Amino acid sequence: MNVLLYGLNPTRLNSSSLKIRKCESLDELKELTVVLSPDYLLVEESMASEAVSLISAEDAFCPIIVVCTEDSAQKTRYWSSQGATSVWTMLDWQDKLSELQVSPIMGIAKEEVLIPIPNNRFVMNDVSEETIVIAVGGIYEGAGSTHTALLVANFLAKNFKTKVALWEGGTRPCFRYLEYIQRGEVNNKSRFEINDVTYFSGIPSELAEAATENFRFFVMDLGSLNSDATFKLFNQAKVPILCASGAEWRMVELLQFCQRHSTTRQDRWKIVLPLASESSREETADCLKDRLVFSIPPHSDVYKTQQDSDQVLEGILGSVISGKKYKKKFGFF
Repeated sequence: MNVLLYGLNPTRLNSSSLKIRKCESLDELKELTVVLSPDYLLVEESMASEAVSLISAEDAFCPIIVVCTEDSAQKTRYWSSQGATSVWTMLDWQDKLSELQVSPIMGIAKEEVLIPIPNNRFVMNDVSEETIVIAVGGIYEGAGSTHTALLVANFLAKNFKTKVALWEGGTRPCFRYLEYIQRGEVNNKSRFEINDVTYFSGIPSELAEAATENFRFFVMDLGSLNSDATFKLFNQAKVPILCASGAEWRMVELLQFCQRHSTTRQDRWKIVLPLASESSREETADCLKDRLVFSIPPHSDVYKTQQDSDQVLEGILGSVISGKKYKKKFGFF
């Protein structure tokens, strides 16, 4: 359970299932509320007016609990009218917060259950398993990591009724223009949704990592893997997807990249060649023994389903969507 504290200092909360973050300023409170979408926000009474107004202005739903020196019907009525969910006292707020893990205000967590629904899709109820992190990176800028990451995230969102997130971590941000393209609206928020995918843009990797546990699948668009930090994130992922060119004259760049990282385990990598022909894919695969190589066909609209692309994505993501979690529609190539 994720909890934000504003103006409060916990002294006896040590549960491993309770994720607590303290906000030191309104700006930090604004960012963390939008990005993390916490289960609860607890705020000290003297700072509550600004906090409640901020949450309302940002249109970010978050149950707010105001912690007062004393509890009274008058305080409860007042803060409820301002938008607070509940009023607790300074004496027992930590005890009540611990009790929420057993009996939360906004519902009780359940085990993940798979429920079949039409069109070979599955419902994944509340996430109880570890988040599956999928990293997409290119051997150079413009290799196709963003397009591939968008395809992966939308494929997962269409085929699994579960929470899918996509984080933009490259040096050429473009996610915030997607909402303008789709809806004609300029978006300046760090977190927004399009077609069942939650997008994160303009936030550091540490904050993105804190948000991963709220999703079943967390896709990272790392851009070019030209720094140690991004390469580390790439290799830590459950599914690392490496984008490169299928052109014969650029194959040497892929071979040199693999050679530079020869001390790193590479049999987990899924090497993707956007727009490459089957002959180019086979030639690259012959040069890179023990590595899986895929070619993604032309797919101009990442928000529309395309059978040949879905077939390739099944192969790329086979290790995390096989078995009971996903019912195949096509065969692997």
